[in-house]
Order: sequence, then structure tokens, then C-alpha cells
Amino acid sequence: MFKVVIPTLPDALRAVPSIAVVDVQLVGDDLANDAVFVREKSVVNKGAARGVYTYVALHDAIQPREMDAVREFVFRVLSRLVDGVRFMCFMQGRVPKDEVNELEDRIVISACHEEMKMNGRVVIAEMDLDDLKYCMKYFGDYDIMRGVALTPEGAAGMRADLRLFEPMPTTDDNSFFQSPRYNAVQAALKHGAFFFEEIGNGTRLRIVSTAITQHDLTDRIAALIQ
Repeated sequence: MFKVVIPTLPDALRAVPSIAVVDVQLVGDDLANDAVFVREKSVVNKGAARGVYTYVALHDAIQPREMDAVREFVFRVLSRLVDGVRFMCFMQGRVPKDEVNELEDRIVISACHEEMKMNGRVVIAEMDLDDLKYCMKYFGDYDIMRGVALTPEGAAGMRADLRLFEPMPTTDDNSFFQSPRYNAVQAALKHGAFFFEEIGNGTRLRIVSTAITQHDLTDRIAALIQ
């Protein structure tokens, strides 16, 4: 079900020195190539007033057992790609408050900004592998999971480089945001072994790194797929 695919990157990211990027397709071709699902992420709510839309997340589009397999695979890739790292994750959307409180090292930002098309909360949390595994249940749930793999020494520097107006780095040209956060991605890469995010409405996992060469990154992920 999982396969490495050629990513399409904007020039702003291609200009980053020594950048390595790998996309892993997580679902079948029919869904991964469905432009409406991947780009629009919403459908007309039948029976509702004209213009009312309902968001469709990946977990709404595939069977529960398939979603479980996707999340288990993503965790396996992130946890085995490099050794000795923690994760700083950026989660947006309907994260239950009581579950956020379970994360020991966290920043919670309440965001409601029409120009940036962002509403709700943004949670920035430093995680160990157990935390990351727990939070995998949010992967595929309203484009919520992004993050960077950090050495323990890199966490302070990453926090210092975070900007409240760019709380979620992304390489994805997401229609829900005014523009991709290329500067924030580059800031994350300075401190991390790799940056990851779900793109294409959760149909792909993107890994971006300046610490791992393109060849090595591709080989490591290909080995984890098998």
C-alpha cells in the first residue's frame, strides 16, 4: 500500500542548500490522485443550505483498519528513521483540551485569524516516542500532524526560532493557509534531523531534511516500507 513518490516542491524550498525530500504515498492511487479530495478537502453537505460544506478527512475516506495501518506505518517511519531524537509536533484543530493537558512540554495558542484562514487552537508540544505514538491517532484527522525530529540539545533553539504568526511550518501549498511557511520550515531544519508533515489531505507523508542526503533518506524509507 505504501510507496515512495516524486515530490513536487516550490522553488523556495528547492533553493535550500543540500535539501533532501521524500514523499511516501499512504493510500491507493484512486484516492491519492483525487484532486477534489486532495486539494479541496470538503464536500457539499447534502440537504443543507447552498454553500454549506463538510470537511472530509482521510479517516472519513478509508476503512478503519486501513487508517490503523497508515498510522502504524507513519509511526514506524518517524521512530526508526534516525536514532536518539525527540519530536516537536505542531497540531492544529480539534485536539481535546484534556488530552493536550497530558502532554508535559507544550505550548497552546488560541488562533482566530480570518486573513490567515486559521481558527481554533494550535498545539506545539515536545514529545518522546510514547507521546508521538499516542498522538498518531490525530494523523489523518483534519491535517493536524506536522513536526520536526530534534536532538535533545536542539529543542531550545527550535523554540527560540518559532514565531507566533507562523506556528505551523509547512511545505504543503494548502488552500487553507495564505501561503506555505517556508521560513518556518527552514528554521526547523536548522535544529532537526528531519521535518515531517502529512500533505494532500493525509494521503502522503513528506519527509524533509538537510541532515540526511537524498540518497540515504530514500534508502532508509524504502527499507522501512518493505
